[in-house]
Amino acid sequence: MAGAYLVLVQSCNTGDVKRCRDQYMQAHAVVGNVDTNDVKSVDEALALVNPTLELCQKANLAEETDQLTSVQRKLNSHKEYLEHEQNRKKLTPEELAQLVAKGDPTCPKGTAYSYEKSGKKIKCTGPQIVDMNKAQAQEYFTHRGFKLSDEGGTFKAESGAVSYTYEFGAGEAEPAGCLVVFATPGIAWQEEVARVTGLPPRRLKRDKPVKTASGEKPLLVEEHEYQAVLKFGDCKKG
Repeated sequence: MAGAYLVLVQSCNTGDVKRCRDQYMQAHAVVGNVDTNDVKSVDEALALVNPTLELCQKANLAEETDQLTSVQRKLNSHKEYLEHEQNRKKLTPEELAQLVAKGDPTCPKGTAYSYEKSGKKIKCTGPQIVDMNKAQAQEYFTHRGFKLSDEGGTFKAESGAVSYTYEFGAGEAEPAGCLVVFATPGIAWQEEVARVTGLPPRRLKRDKPVKTASGEKPLLVEEHEYQAVLKFGDCKKG
């Protein structure tokens, strides 16, 4: 469950103010029960949050607007992530059986997914995002609908505000010397680092090296208004 993203705001008024607060209470109930692993559930929550935000902005209610803006970003982030996970190639029954039995080497170990409506759970057995070489990164991000670019040892995968830039140099068969991640907006830096490394968020410390399968890597965290920027490894540029 997503948890109660919205904080209850007391008081009432007339006109736009009253309508804002009435819908805010409805949104509070829906968001508190949203299933962030289900695109339909997230869409239903956004269908209520989006017009409520517009109404509260019109009513000039700062506290409600701030709360709704924050939850809107979080829900959009969950939706984007789920849509990427769903954008996988169609499998034959034989291919599906093989993946169920042996796992999927094209997604990070420690994660898993259900293939469409088959009910079949597939475990991932591949390297973490931070440990991928160029070929592995290309396959991983291609299956998730990212726009790819490749120039002079620099490989970039981007989708909207989210991007992963690998600096491979001449060693494309090995993990990148530097990986720069523009994180999903609204997601805490610890959660994004966990996605990239497979490490539990509670074990992460800001700007402290992280241990990966390819060795210990420096981590630099830059927090901006809407998203975090993460730098793994020896990132000399920018």
